[in-house]
Amino acid sequence: MEKLEKQAIELLQMMCGSTGCVISDSGGKDSSVLKHIALKAHEIYGLPFSVRHNHTTVDAPETVYFVRDEKKKYEIWG
Repeated sequence: MEKLEKQAIELLQMMCGSTGCVISDSGGKDSSVLKHIALKAHEIYGLPFSVRHNHTTVDAPETVYFVRDEKKKYEIWG
């Protein structure tokens, strides 16, 4: 798994470079993995990124709570 994570981090860095990227967040598993990869790329390469969430109004309450907690976490991290 570490090899796949490393490849994903390098791929994101190659795609976004120093211009950075915007991570679309739905609050689901895939979005959470992508945020993790972007955070690792930021730590290793200084990749600038931001996270944008689109609230669809059909999200389960648990998802809404999770997204709110994640938002607080990422705001603290800058």
